Amino acid sequence: MGTRRRRSPRAVAVGVLAATLTLLSPAALPAAAVGDGEPFRSRDCKNFQANAPISSWAVDRLQPQRAHELATGRGVRIAVIDTGVDNRRMPVFGKASVSVVNYAGYEQKVDAGSDLRDCQHGTQVTSLIVGGPTDGTNFIGMAPGATVIAMRSLESGPAAPDQSTPQEPQPIAPVVEAVRAATAEEVDIINISQSSTYDADYADAVADAIDAGIVVVAAAGNGGGGAADPPYPAAFPGVVAVGATGPNDVAPDWSQSHEELRVTVSAPGVKVLSANPAIDGESSWSSVDGTSFAAPLVTGVVALMLEREPDLTPGQVTRRLRRTADPTPRTAPDRQTGWGVVNPLAAVTDVVSSETPAPGPVASPTPAEDYRDRPPVDHSQRDTALAVAGGAVAVVLVAAVLAASLPAGRRRRWAPPRD
Repeated sequence: MGTRRRRSPRAVAVGVLAATLTLLSPAALPAAAVGDGEPFRSRDCKNFQANAPISSWAVDRLQPQRAHELATGRGVRIAVIDTGVDNRRMPVFGKASVSVVNYAGYEQKVDAGSDLRDCQHGTQVTSLIVGGPTDGTNFIGMAPGATVIAMRSLESGPAAPDQSTPQEPQPIAPVVEAVRAATAEEVDIINISQSSTYDADYADAVADAIDAGIVVVAAAGNGGGGAADPPYPAAFPGVVAVGATGPNDVAPDWSQSHEELRVTVSAPGVKVLSANPAIDGESSWSSVDGTSFAAPLVTGVVALMLEREPDLTPGQVTRRLRRTADPTPRTAPDRQTGWGVVNPLAAVTDVVSSETPAPGPVASPTPAEDYRDRPPVDHSQRDTALAVAGGAVAVVLVAAVLAASLPAGRRRRWAPPRD
């Protein structure tokens, strides 16, 4: 396949942001805080105590294994711009391809007098994308065959929705640098599980990534409906903005909405099982809340889509995610849940449509019923699609073997979406 066509940087009108993370403008940034993309030492990550995992309700809800019969994300490259990842010999990353580079510098440490760094948030996010099966739990990442380039741009993770102590502000320059580096690397997807206020350089960097054909997925934020500012990058044009839902497909109060934010789809973001940094050979698990953890689930689904159809444009990906999402109890598009809960199998087996749906007005949140009171979702069409696609699995496997000899970086021909 040919390389993506590049377009010159353009100005963007941006909109919204709910702050899970407070980022500072470059003017407030100490020069030493920005790394140059040098390899990050995972041995510097603070470890968490080993514990026994529980069952993942998010996996039960999304059922990614059904889509994994058709795609696992093989050949798709994902930049995870976060706190870095502990990619040592943890069982959850046993077969995963994860490298870590540093843009945040080494200014902040977990404890005074310690050389350890906070890698928990990035490790959790990455596990939800490429984590493999582990004994004692049904846990599996959405795209275990994908390749992750973890770009450490934050020295600590965003605050949890219920965290009463505000997070100490962090500079935005390392995040912008990481987005530009990911674009230069020609990755296929960028996952950003953080939010900030508007910054022109940030807007330009994200716009350039999308112009280059990269799908940018971002957390909608944890500020509920009362945030004064829109959350960026989720509110930037062309970004796949992801809200959070609970086991009943209803958004928690803290899942962000804003008049300038258009949530694309939602995914489980309440008590989501994810992996913590741990010593070699051990496993540590947490159940975490936040749109930070809904976003990587959608990122993984996009990776499955791009393995099957590498020529999909960011606009086509967005439209398909909307079209194939499972409806929630609220009228779509909803301010918090968008067009519904992401559906991995439907997104992978859907066919690109020539029609471009009009965005339409965004509905205000409405009182929600419990999804258990509704009729079960009819999966017959998707089951049929899986059965039909199953006949081509052998061909796909042969193609995958051939593809293994090609460069890992997948290139897609891209033209700007017309919507």
